[in-house]
Amino acid sequence: LVSVGKTVVPPTFTMIRSIVQFYQSLPMDAIIAQIGLVYCFAGGYYPTLFSSLQAARQSGWEIMIDAIQDLTDEAIKVIDATVDIQWESMNRKDLFLHQANIVLKTLDPVKINQAAGALYTTWLGVSAVLEREYARTISLSLTLAYSFERVAHWILEPPLRFVIPKDYHRWVPVVVGWGCKAAAMNIAWRIQRVLTASTSAMTGGVMFARAILRMLHRRGVTIFGWVGETGQESPLDEIIGFTVGAIGFWTQIEVQYKNNFSFKVPFPLSLITWPFDWLEKYIQWV
Repeated sequence: LVSVGKTVVPPTFTMIRSIVQFYQSLPMDAIIAQIGLVYCFAGGYYPTLFSSLQAARQSGWEIMIDAIQDLTDEAIKVIDATVDIQWESMNRKDLFLHQANIVLKTLDPVKINQAAGALYTTWLGVSAVLEREYARTISLSLTLAYSFERVAHWILEPPLRFVIPKDYHRWVPVVVGWGCKAAAMNIAWRIQRVLTASTSAMTGGVMFARAILRMLHRRGVTIFGWVGETGQESPLDEIIGFTVGAIGFWTQIEVQYKNNFSFKVPFPLSLITWPFDWLEKYIQWV
């Protein structure tokens, strides 16, 4: 395990530092435009993740961004401090002590504590919003389950009782009920994914359009006066935004129609999006 860590950790640190430096060098509007496109074409894949981001915008977005930036800065300090470590020349104990010493000397505990507290406060607001927003999904699943059970008990129980020994007949209605609830939750969740795909596509399209128009405005491009004085708030941003959003929504539905609306990221893109898959599953579980 240690040898694997010695092989994997240094290039991982280098890659993370390169990615962070690349995004820090980009204009903010370029980053917003990229995020908008992700909203457009991937909203249905990560419904709770995007809903959390939307809720965070109303629950202390700036505070959360500042906290993430503080944590990122501290992480970069640790990465920079570990660049010159001779991993292969240390045994397990010396490596652990050296890493712990670097972390304790490099990190600012007060800044980390404040950033963690800010993130926790934002998450409390986000979780409250998610509970209300997805209560309708739970309500829909319960309604569907009730309707399914009435039909399933009438259609499925007689043949099941015929093929199952009499000693296990008491389990038949319970198992049928479980199956109906599972099917209802699956259907309700897929409906919610479609709804989230539509709303996130429209939101992402407008984000993308306004970011692009702000970038054009700063370069003096007005497109025959269609670009407003502020680089946004013009009919053009709505036209571009809803057009891009419609394309993103249609793309998601067209792809998922072929995959029974499973909303699973296809391979090999899943090799890149796995952190978001884990985060989506974590938010759903919590």
